[in-house]
Amino acid sequence: MGKKVPTFGGIFVDEEKDTIYVYLVPTEMGDVAQVDKAISDVFGTELPPQHRLEVLEGRYTFSQLKEWLDRMSPQVLALQGVLEVGIDDAKDRLDVGVESLAMASAVEAELASSGIPREAVNIEQVAPVRPNKTFSGQDSSRERLDEVAKECETKTLEDRC
Repeated sequence: MGKKVPTFGGIFVDEEKDTIYVYLVPTEMGDVAQVDKAISDVFGTELPPQHRLEVLEGRYTFSQLKEWLDRMSPQVLALQGVLEVGIDDAKDRLDVGVESLAMASAVEAELASSGIPREAVNIEQVAPVRPNKTFSGQDSSRERLDEVAKECETKTLEDRC
């Protein structure tokens, strides 16, 4: 999407309202027809069934968010207590999930050293993933969780944008 509509900031679906929401940065909002065509081109036969399309004013383009995510991930994920990082399409922001909000200052320091605006990142406390016996009856390991995550990477909206 970001290649087809440079001001694209993210996309999410509200099934209850039968609406696809798309963030566009206001510098060049683009028109709904251009966005609608890009959605059809990107999703093809996997197009969400929602019938309404609503454009929201975004602050960051998806390309910016992706570049910042790639830049911050190695340093932020190396911090003890950081559990996840990602792009939150529904909020036009990056997300950092931490075990405790006490980690916020360490995350903020890494963001500052990476040149990423603090206001572009939501830092939220999340529950840690606990290994269990879901994989072939054996205790799951970090390597297996990484393997599953890698398999899922090609099935995200981020890969389409």
